[in-house]
Amino acid sequence: MLESHDTQSRGELQLQNESGDPLPIGFSTNLLTHDGRVTGVVAVFQDLTAVREMEQRALRNQTLAEVGSLAAVIAHELRNGLSPISGSVEMLQRELKLEGEQAQLMSVIATESTRLNRFVTDLLAYSRERQLVRLQLDLGEILAELCDTVALDPRAAGVAVRYEAGNQRVEIQADREQLRQVWLNLASNALDALEGRGTLVVRWSCPDPGHVMVEFEDSGSGIATRDLAQVSQPFFTTKESGTGLGLPIAQRIVERHGGTLTLHAANPRGTIVRITLPATAGGAARAA
Repeated sequence: MLESHDTQSRGELQLQNESGDPLPIGFSTNLLTHDGRVTGVVAVFQDLTAVREMEQRALRNQTLAEVGSLAAVIAHELRNGLSPISGSVEMLQRELKLEGEQAQLMSVIATESTRLNRFVTDLLAYSRERQLVRLQLDLGEILAELCDTVALDPRAAGVAVRYEAGNQRVEIQADREQLRQVWLNLASNALDALEGRGTLVVRWSCPDPGHVMVEFEDSGSGIATRDLAQVSQPFFTTKESGTGLGLPIAQRIVERHGGTLTLHAANPRGTIVRITLPATAGGAARAA
């Protein structure tokens, strides 16, 4: 800028914070002059994280609207075809004694019918917003119950599921069932990443009197840096049989509760999913 004598300049830098997460920084510069001579430059920097998050939410909302306009038609057509296929396969499996390759082919039909039905269900869940039924909930009690349930999952046979409670009792105004859908989705993703070995830690804390933070940390292989920015986008998945809608649905539910859901690389390996939610007024200050 000093060389070109441009009086003003604006731009954006992509840096990283202490956790290694992307940190978009905007900057503007102005020349300082005295008696017609350039004596220096003033630079003003601005953290654009909130702006970029707002843009991402707007993009998700636009995608939601586009998906919603097609979801009903897609679901109707797919389920019209899937219902007789699934019913016929179940009847044939009961009545026929298939062996060898024929049994394998029938199994493939049944498996793929189930997968397609799951995709339709996820698609409808993403495009349709169920009304929130807010109740006064004890967050610690809900997460402790969740960990007990996750520990019984067959995929957790070789996994250490650990619950770390905060040192306070915290209450939130939330829809129990929809938040349970979020917790189960995040736990399921962690178990898939662990592949039967490692640790899943579910913890919560109160960073300030008005908010509560929940973290799901696994010691799995982690998410590639290039994929971190895409994993919450609809239909993006790294799983062979994934629909790419589980995490966007979870993020949508959290945002409707006035919270945020972010993904971070764990140290030395693994993934941390961090959810921040509003705490009930005074609820985070009650002694356990």
